[in-house]
Amino acid sequence: DMKSIIAARSTILRNKRFGTLAFDSFGAPSEVLKLGNSTVQVTQPPPGSISLSIKASQVLSEDIKSIKGLSYQVGSTGIAGLSASGVITAVGDNVGDFNVNDTVFVTGSGLWTDQTVTISKSAAVNVKKLSCEEAALLPTATTAWALLNNFVKLDAGDIVIQTNGTSAVGLAVSEIGASMGLKVLSPTDAELKDAKYIPKVLGEHSSQGLKLALSSQSGPSDLSLIRGLATNGVLVAYSGPQESLENATGIYVPVAFAIF
Repeated sequence: DMKSIIAARSTILRNKRFGTLAFDSFGAPSEVLKLGNSTVQVTQPPPGSISLSIKASQVLSEDIKSIKGLSYQVGSTGIAGLSASGVITAVGDNVGDFNVNDTVFVTGSGLWTDQTVTISKSAAVNVKKLSCEEAALLPTATTAWALLNNFVKLDAGDIVIQTNGTSAVGLAVSEIGASMGLKVLSPTDAELKDAKYIPKVLGEHSSQGLKLALSSQSGPSDLSLIRGLATNGVLVAYSGPQESLENATGIYVPVAFAIF
């Protein structure tokens, strides 16, 4: 039950008639974002589109990049926000299973607003059973779900070790992992530097190693995670979008693994 495991712990713009958050120049969000009034009137959406009232948005790294002018998705100024959840206020023809008052999650641009926006049905996902706050967290929740399900088969009782467990994705991994019966550990860098840490947490299964380890901040900790993997274990290294290649960090790999 995804509804029971999505917790609103990430930064949320819970929209209570604040108008719009827009920027007319690129820069730090605290310096360039301006609060404005809603100006768009509700109109009947064209065929294949829906109109909705935006209710909540999760602040993602790509949102910050777009405001700074560093996004590959958005290269112009205007209303900020690349994803949101809301309630449908009107539907056009040929929209399938979308109805007025349904909760939907949408992607696009200009979504940090309380005004009614019109968007193609192809950019929306109907999430009737979720609240708007829960729906806004879908980017984080689905990332965490993919990390735990797309790379290796895990069984209840398996141990997964991750770095940066206090991040939005890290928290979601812990919650979804618990719902799957997994034991998700988020050690500090200092703990991972201890060669005895992983064998200790694995206990009697230390000779088998980890099926899955997750690294969201590449660095020396990767070495410990790789050394702790089972024969067919997987280390998944992931990260939010980097502002430049200079800020991107490569994956650390033990020399022994590079010898063929």
